Amino acid sequence: MTSHLHVQLIIDYLYKRGVQHVVVCPGSRSAPFVIALNSYTSIKKYVIADERSAGYFALGIAQQLRKPVVVICTSGTAVLNLAPAICEAYYQVLPIIAITADRPNEYFDIGDNQTIFQHEIFRNYIEMSLHFEPVKDVDELLQQSAFMDTCFDYRNKYSAYPSHWNVHIPEPLYDIAGEEVPYYELKEVETTVDFCLFSTPQEPILYEWDTAKRIMIISGYEYFTAKELLRLKDITKQQNVVFISEHASNILAHQKAVWNIDGMLAQIAPDQEKYFAPDLVITLGRQILSKKLKQFLRRNKPQRHYHISPPCESWDQFFLGEKSISFYVSYETLLNMVPYSFQADAVFKERWDRLRSRTMLLTKEFLDNTQFSDLKAYEAIFANLPAGTHLQLGNSTPVRYAQFFNLPHNTKVNANRGTSGIDGCLSTAVGAAVVTKKLTVAILGDVSFFYDSNALWNNYLSQQLRIIVINNGGGNIFRLLEGPDSVKDFEDYFETQHQLSAQHLAAMFGLHYYICHSQQQLNETLPEFFQPKKKAAILEIKTNNIVSAAIYKQYFSFLKQQNNNV
Repeated sequence: MTSHLHVQLIIDYLYKRGVQHVVVCPGSRSAPFVIALNSYTSIKKYVIADERSAGYFALGIAQQLRKPVVVICTSGTAVLNLAPAICEAYYQVLPIIAITADRPNEYFDIGDNQTIFQHEIFRNYIEMSLHFEPVKDVDELLQQSAFMDTCFDYRNKYSAYPSHWNVHIPEPLYDIAGEEVPYYELKEVETTVDFCLFSTPQEPILYEWDTAKRIMIISGYEYFTAKELLRLKDITKQQNVVFISEHASNILAHQKAVWNIDGMLAQIAPDQEKYFAPDLVITLGRQILSKKLKQFLRRNKPQRHYHISPPCESWDQFFLGEKSISFYVSYETLLNMVPYSFQADAVFKERWDRLRSRTMLLTKEFLDNTQFSDLKAYEAIFANLPAGTHLQLGNSTPVRYAQFFNLPHNTKVNANRGTSGIDGCLSTAVGAAVVTKKLTVAILGDVSFFYDSNALWNNYLSQQLRIIVINNGGGNIFRLLEGPDSVKDFEDYFETQHQLSAQHLAAMFGLHYYICHSQQQLNETLPEFFQPKKKAAILEIKTNNIVSAAIYKQYFSFLKQQNNNV
């Protein structure tokens, strides 16, 4: 064991609390943790040099397992490189424990190397910040065990926020002690009742549900239990309720669900919006992707909005003020509570159903008559995606294009929609693929892929991992938005044009590589690409940025031109 007793006891504590996955970033100050970890063969260790990539790798594991994952790094700016993943984990409510090695207190403010103020460095994006000094015996460390236990006190699946353990370690760093870890006992983690759960919505929601004419349920990014999914489908199939399900909600688009919401909203003329506007909106899950949906409801304000938030967040997403109320209950509690909506307007539901069906037909008509582009590439990808795939959607365009297409049966969707950054999407997918035996498909834009290319710099690339790169030569999202393309030198400052190819990275890391320049090539390649292989594979799809942006806009223009009378 390491000669630093407090380090050895921290690792032993994590082991006894059931931690199974630890991501380690090489460094001298954190070396005692490596020595301590070597005594625990049941803990799976992953060594990743890039701290930013390592943080997202840990996040990908946590996404899949919904259990604590530890990431360890050395002192100095290495700690700051964990910040993006910690922030993303906070907004996804994922239990990452960041352990950062630190220098002794006497080294601060004297110009010593790799010394920065690390204590509470993530304070805005963590649930708990702990500070560890060297100890002489086990009892001294266990004085903090009550605070350490808080990091494992998950009152429900929604209270698993990240935490930060900053550990001061004096030199020598590599010394090994002959004795074993002293015996000690840990108390059972007391699962306390979250005070938020006492916020009961029975009376107001039951009254609104029973009297509202137009009810809309919107599900953002979330993971629902099997019971919750079954109840949601029962409600939306049997009642006159409009259910909007984004793919990242992990509710597969069933017969009555709305999923291409942007395409549907494009067909509603301004003078017709009132016929599609709900009286009561209930939001489930976390972030809502569709900006157009939020704008629609901000223009056509419902009489009441209830946000169901087990993590105890008050989100007035449609700027309703007192008309927006957050309730802190489990989804299962809410869904089992609501009765049949006797007063709900069947015409309202039928209006949305017709619009959904028409959008599917119009989308197919448009795609059947358009040229190869980003949109056509996504059509081919989703048409060939195997059932049961674990899908990792990159931010910017991939997560948005995906909404235009239905998902194969039993697809599981993940995306870094907590903060919606592009910086760690590939690393997250690599981490996720490590702990699942399912085919894991990451769909990324070229800028996101190259930005996070260090995700491939490790020894843990699953043979089930498939990476699809839509390479249109730059950040094409800025051609789709209104405004950026009117700025002088747009291509230099926004689009980040490049001539890079994923082929060289695939060769460097020894991965299978495929490239497609046409629809025919793509249609022929995708079935082979998804077949089982002995190592991970990259598919690079080359498209024209100007053509792709034009077709994207033509798609919405085509929808707007259709008959949108109610």
